[in-house]
Amino acid sequence: MLKYDSEIITDIDIVKIFDLRECNSSLDMLRKAHADGDFSVKEILDAQKEYQNWLFNVYNGDINKIMSLNRSIGFEFEFATYKFKNVDDKDQLPGHTELGKSDIFSPLFNTPFILETDIYNELEIGIPPFLIANVNGEINKVAIHKIWQKLRRTMQKINVEALDYNLLELVMIFERYGLGNGWQINNGNPDVLITKRKKHKAIKHQVYSQLNISITAKEIAEFISSYGHIAYLPERFEYFSATYMLLYNVLDNNIRTSQGETAIVNICKGLSNLLAIPSLLLLKDQPESKQNNMGVYSGVKETFGMWVKDSILNIVDYSLTDHLIREEVKKILIETHSELDEIMELQIEKAMKIVRTQFGFKEEYKNIAFTEYKNTISELVKRLNNSSPGYILNKCNVLYKTETFPAQGNGVRRDTFVNIPSPNDVKFHLAELRNDDHIESFISY
Repeated sequence: MLKYDSEIITDIDIVKIFDLRECNSSLDMLRKAHADGDFSVKEILDAQKEYQNWLFNVYNGDINKIMSLNRSIGFEFEFATYKFKNVDDKDQLPGHTELGKSDIFSPLFNTPFILETDIYNELEIGIPPFLIANVNGEINKVAIHKIWQKLRRTMQKINVEALDYNLLELVMIFERYGLGNGWQINNGNPDVLITKRKKHKAIKHQVYSQLNISITAKEIAEFISSYGHIAYLPERFEYFSATYMLLYNVLDNNIRTSQGETAIVNICKGLSNLLAIPSLLLLKDQPESKQNNMGVYSGVKETFGMWVKDSILNIVDYSLTDHLIREEVKKILIETHSELDEIMELQIEKAMKIVRTQFGFKEEYKNIAFTEYKNTISELVKRLNNSSPGYILNKCNVLYKTETFPAQGNGVRRDTFVNIPSPNDVKFHLAELRNDDHIESFISY
């Protein structure tokens, strides 16, 4: 259970480092920036901007030093649907069509608010990153929860207020609530009107939230092992979780250290995600066909409650900083390869069978998926031959529906991968919690 303490802001690391306990103006800014009080969304956002600008000036724009004291978080909200004003227009725009954007929020991340479409006539707003100060070096989940609740309630209000408004009227509401300034609607967008949101996942709040957060490999593994491996189990996706457990039962037998456990959890999650490869290959071969692979190509991002926008290799590499434990995990991967092969071959076949009867899967898809699994193990062993981790930048030029395999062990949905700043002594990966239940679970565990 989260505890709300009116004095929590005085416990954050940055207050201690800069000795701000007696500096009322700075404390007031920090309280507002972390929603530590009854503040409006506009007040919170204005204070966030001030906080980020202050950090930018104090550290001369050194983002790595800034991230040593903070975590970045970014929210996205699906908050309404749209319809075309002209009934003769087509039913919907392509997903992720940008409709408009605001001025840049702060120089630190150089990111605006963005309004775009999603599938099924959804409207989504992307909110620029917040910086949330650490508490004793840990994630300040209390502040994240408060900010999320404030933003979600505001988007619920907008869902009602903007009914039958056009895009220009909608962004005027955004500005009134502090959600960006200087909004510009993109030229060439058709004339659409805002309608109430109907998506079944949002029955409770009529707003669907996603949270991106900078996170360590250890924190990823803690979430997966406590909640993620049982987070999302409709029948057509249960083979992801089943694969995770089969792999975990083999690999975890001889692990006795926290770092080793972190690595094993991340390995099992990464290998399980490879079961989406047949669906991704079909999507590439038949992008316009009337099929959705039962949502596997998108659902793989939800199966463990958290999608990490980085390669398996980078995540596992930075799970292990102790060279002796790196050797231990490498040895386990080599010694258990026959058992792992058997599991993956069986589970890939199972993944194929679930959708083969309805869609045009090719036998070669199964072989490619197995080859990618073998490549992943081989590349992991190569990485672990080094005595310390080394980050390899993701190539952020892979487009959705164009992903090819084998991919040298880097994993699936590489179109989502990013490179983010980190402190000098730890590596952050960008993780996405893709619905309200997953966000609640992350904040509470």
